[in-house]
Amino acid sequence: MKGIVSTPNLKLKKIIKKNFKVYDLDEYNTSKINCYTLKENKNLWLPDRLEKSRKLHSVLTYKMDNKRLGCINRDENAVNNMITIVNDFIKFKKRPEVFTRKDEKEQTVGNLILTSSTNMSSCEFSDIIV
Repeated sequence: MKGIVSTPNLKLKKIIKKNFKVYDLDEYNTSKINCYTLKENKNLWLPDRLEKSRKLHSVLTYKMDNKRLGCINRDENAVNNMITIVNDFIKFKKRPEVFTRKDEKEQTVGNLILTSSTNMSSCEFSDIIV
């Protein structure tokens, strides 16, 4: 089911948690957005034996800087984007905008920014101007 972690993963996570700090990473848009250009990729379409075009879901295409078409594996692209998300979170304490869910509603109360979405809730301190 969508949004539910499978049971084998939970058991493995509990075992790893005994010795390491474990973080959950929201994978929103990681396979769809290109890791180099940060723009949306398109699926690769190839002709079959009958010359009918078929979508190859695991391979994505994008326009490179030199105006040529490039191809990248969907899983490799997602992993590169997850690395970007973690690095940006370490440096700037927030996710890149392109990997942030758009259905979030922000409400400011004093120095707090309350963010709520369908999946998670968080509360952050904003910069205090004195």
